Amino acid sequence: NLSLLKKFFELDIIKNKKINELEKKDIKNALSELNNHYKKGSGAINCIIAALRKYFYFINENKIDTLDLSILKIPLPKKLLEVQAL
Repeated sequence: NLSLLKKFFELDIIKNKKINELEKKDIKNALSELNNHYKKGSGAINCIIAALRKYFYFINENKIDTLDLSILKIPLPKKLLEVQAL
């Protein structure tokens, strides 16, 4: 999960903002940018959003900050499967 979070937070869209300044549009744009890097579907994107959810819950549960979890409720792309000709 750490390597996935690192990829997410190193994006230009995200890296100049504090975590409590993130908005839904920032997360959508970042996931869209990451989706362009992964050619075989969205499995990695789904893992990144799962890691983000865990990280947000961790921050809230440990009272480090109060983050709005609703910004993580975004529709994710479905994983694309290649159909092989028989």
